[in-house]
Amino acid sequence: MEEILVSEGKNLRAKHDCPFRVIDYVFDGLELLSGDTRDNVKVTIFVPDYKKNLDAQYLESLARLLAEADVRNEVVEEYVGTDVYGEEMPVNLVDEDLENCYYSIDYRGMRRTTFKQKLEDLKKSLQGRLEKRDREELERFMEDLPWKFLSDTRATVQVLNEIKRTYHPRNKYDDADMLKSIENELLYYFASCKFDLTGNYDRYSSNWYVIRDMFSSGQFSKHSTQSFLFVESSDLKTILSHVGHGTCRFSVFEDKRYFNRLSMEYLSVFKGNFSITTGGHDIEEESTKLIELNGTYSIYTYENSLFAFVRE
Repeated sequence: MEEILVSEGKNLRAKHDCPFRVIDYVFDGLELLSGDTRDNVKVTIFVPDYKKNLDAQYLESLARLLAEADVRNEVVEEYVGTDVYGEEMPVNLVDEDLENCYYSIDYRGMRRTTFKQKLEDLKKSLQGRLEKRDREELERFMEDLPWKFLSDTRATVQVLNEIKRTYHPRNKYDDADMLKSIENELLYYFASCKFDLTGNYDRYSSNWYVIRDMFSSGQFSKHSTQSFLFVESSDLKTILSHVGHGTCRFSVFEDKRYFNRLSMEYLSVFKGNFSITTGGHDIEEESTKLIELNGTYSIYTYENSLFAFVRE
């Protein structure tokens, strides 16, 4: 089918002169006006390279709605369907996050292979280029992933999105089998933190927005900081982390089942009544209290700007 370009002045706009990332989706069971269905319809969304943090679940939902509207020959801007969570969703072409994006729909579809085969091909292509830890994580991911995902023939991004929805921390890692809970943590961590928006493996991919999303399951707060974070109690003051002058985001998890430990770096554990404070280089100087905790908490960080406090 001829490439579809949305007119200037609306989002998903016509191409501009900048590099794009290509994200493919494939959909089955699209219902036609006649009542018949159509399978293997490919939707491609082209995202400018400078847009790093678009919501992968939202893009998949949007791609599906674009395909549904097209097969029914309905006005795209007036079409309302459901997102990947089953919630009502209109096609919003004026979303500022989509500025300078565009899309195409191809009824010839795409070559379908299982996710297992895609992972095998990935492993082969990375042979000799991965460090031991990365190789072991990839192998564990392949071993632990249930067959329903391994046998899925949709585009890589769609399978990864479903894995993330299934094993998201908001669903709780509360399996009676501790090893199973650890396995579920790995599946979410690897699918979320080791692939980029297009579904390509990226061992250096930033976890910042993945962790920020997880922080919404705890008691979230944002703080202005000075040079250091300290842990203070009635008889102790010690440096927790160097943070510099800027903004730090905290989340306190009173229920550790909502927290994924693999996505952040473990710092320490503290017990009792203590405060997290911020101050300058001189530890003897008075510091500013940010939060106060009472209990046993493990502390995790990411890039010295995100800090999780997890009750044990």
